[in-house]
Amino acid sequence: MTESPFSPSSLESSVVTTIGVPMPTPGTPTAPNFKGKRVEDFLDSLEQHADSARVPHSQLPAYVLRYCHMKVRVVIEGSVVWAGDNWVAARTFLVDLYGSNDSIPINSPDRLRQWCFKHGESGIILSRRDIDKYYQYFSLLH
Repeated sequence: MTESPFSPSSLESSVVTTIGVPMPTPGTPTAPNFKGKRVEDFLDSLEQHADSARVPHSQLPAYVLRYCHMKVRVVIEGSVVWAGDNWVAARTFLVDLYGSNDSIPINSPDRLRQWCFKHGESGIILSRRDIDKYYQYFSLLH
């Protein structure tokens, strides 16, 4: 009787290999890119890429500056956190510095009245589309 290629004895001796995906090259379409907004999304994306590339999170501080826009990089590159291996400290540093950019503005009736008064002098509304644009612009204000 011949042994099947999938018998327990052959499976025990088989070698399992996994292929790691390298960290994306900065500036490529799949690479994370931090421009100062959506910091949590950026950090989560960086962690996911590191997990796929089998890069330990302790090495991620050294990668952050590579994936930051030059305006952000100029602000943060002087921190010693990037030279270390404490990912929690590096992540906290960015969230503390840029987290407020992601907060959702609280619109109130008073704020709407002020905005309408300010923009009512020059704005002309002739259609439903103009009303939608007006509201969309107001909603985007921080």
